[in-house]
Amino acid sequence: MMTRLPGKACIFILFFAVVLPLTAVGEMERRAYPTSVMTLIDQAYQAGDLSEGDRAFLTIQALRDPGALPADYQPINPTPMKSGTPYILQALKNWDAMSPEQQAQAVVMMERAPLDSVYISPGNHFRIRYGFTNPDSVPADDFDSSGIPDYVERTALYADSAYHVYQEIYGYLPPPLKNDSLYTINLKKLLHVYGQTLPTIPGDSSWDDYVSYIDIDCNMANVLPNDDPEGDPIGALKVTVVHEYFHATQCAYDTFEDDWWMECTAVFHEELLFPEVNDNYNFLPYFYDYPDTSLLIDSYHAYGAFVWPMYLVDLYGYDVIKSAFEYARYFSIIPSLDSALAGHDETVRSVFSEFTVWNYFTGARAETTSYYVDAADYPMSPLDQTAGSCPFMGLTPVKTPDGMGCNYIVAYPDSSENGGLKLNFDGANSAVWGFSYVAFADDDVLVVADCDVDLYGRTKVAIYDYLRYDSLVFIPAVISPFQYNHTYVFDMAILPFGDADGSGEINLLDILLLIGNLYSGGLPPAYDYYMGDADGSGRINLLDILYLIDYVYQDGPAPVVYRP
Repeated sequence: MMTRLPGKACIFILFFAVVLPLTAVGEMERRAYPTSVMTLIDQAYQAGDLSEGDRAFLTIQALRDPGALPADYQPINPTPMKSGTPYILQALKNWDAMSPEQQAQAVVMMERAPLDSVYISPGNHFRIRYGFTNPDSVPADDFDSSGIPDYVERTALYADSAYHVYQEIYGYLPPPLKNDSLYTINLKKLLHVYGQTLPTIPGDSSWDDYVSYIDIDCNMANVLPNDDPEGDPIGALKVTVVHEYFHATQCAYDTFEDDWWMECTAVFHEELLFPEVNDNYNFLPYFYDYPDTSLLIDSYHAYGAFVWPMYLVDLYGYDVIKSAFEYARYFSIIPSLDSALAGHDETVRSVFSEFTVWNYFTGARAETTSYYVDAADYPMSPLDQTAGSCPFMGLTPVKTPDGMGCNYIVAYPDSSENGGLKLNFDGANSAVWGFSYVAFADDDVLVVADCDVDLYGRTKVAIYDYLRYDSLVFIPAVISPFQYNHTYVFDMAILPFGDADGSGEINLLDILLLIGNLYSGGLPPAYDYYMGDADGSGRINLLDILYLIDYVYQDGPAPVVYRP
């Protein structure tokens, strides 16, 4: 794994690898979000066909009594969702928008349906409620002849494992309980989700914690493929138990306003506890296919965004995640993450640009450089555009990035011009911008993460001797979390070698800048040290001043490139 690139300074790190020719990387089609019952409900709401109250009622109905849903909201061959938790939470937030009749029906739906039997987990932490009556019957297999269905025993063991990791190793607060020492997990038939965590009553803390219980599908008959060696249903059961129990643990804190964070961290813990399952890989395309989309949205996109907490843990250790939840008892998640990162002299804004670099090097691009351990197994993000040759003028985004989104732009140096390539990026004032680039030269890869961008969204960046590179990838990113569809204009200019002040031409001012730098402690050359190295020696001294004087006033040779 690469050493951290510190924020707000252009740090140059050279990698030696076999470079995948960028000419092989072209535009890729976005994968459409799957059709689910929630998709249909949300589409009807966005179209104005449902009120906020109707939307909340249908959401509860879809998750608690799906057979009663109107036909218009019964998708054909629906794609199951990992978790109904954020949808239940959203519906409960809008409880008052429902009519009295809807509220009365919702109360009945939210009650725990009776199940035949109870099994206490070996660790004595969980009460597993299950039944043998359709549609909620669990598989009858009992290979160990214990008298308890294997599916039930597995659920209990996976839950005990999650408790051990979350509460005993990481030290999270346990989920609040009401007059009880056991947390309840119900095995029920869930048509549209793998599982769901349902808050019931407020806890007794000064922040908004909640007592809750979990429903998990009773047989995992309708799940997506995964890599678990014991089969798809068992793999789905493993990750659902640890996913939903992390939601239950979140109920000890207060993250209900940040659905995306609840989901991406819950999926991340699937990877921590059961890395062999890879059910989460089913959802990676819905993150990587949409780099311009905000990190802060929920649904399928948030499931694939488990790479965000993975990135943070890889760089700063697990305590960043735990600390963020501690702060989230009193603040929303972005300032909570800022507080958690403060011990590393970082903020969400200062680390997000590098995150976008990590997300470029996946799939076939990971053959060049990789950051995530399993980067080669992840999808590749599409390019916003291939700009052709550079320098170019007036480039604007095809898909404007949202808050905490980005674009990937590929360009190829024009061999007819040489010098420093000045990057004039100008992002709209509606956002705070970050900017990174990657340069490929034969078997070398230059990564420049988190370049300086001023308060007006403008860069002050140049690539010295840009013709030594075969191709360039530019990554403008919105590093503020607010609003959508931020635009920018991206121009370039050539700076001749010896143009020490970065004005675009060589004259007396460059000579004076070098004199001031060498003898009066004045400013260094603009953009890059070597722009003042007129004779290409690799260092700036009196000879460079004399070289420029000869060039400017005596028609001497033009300044040359330094190539060690």
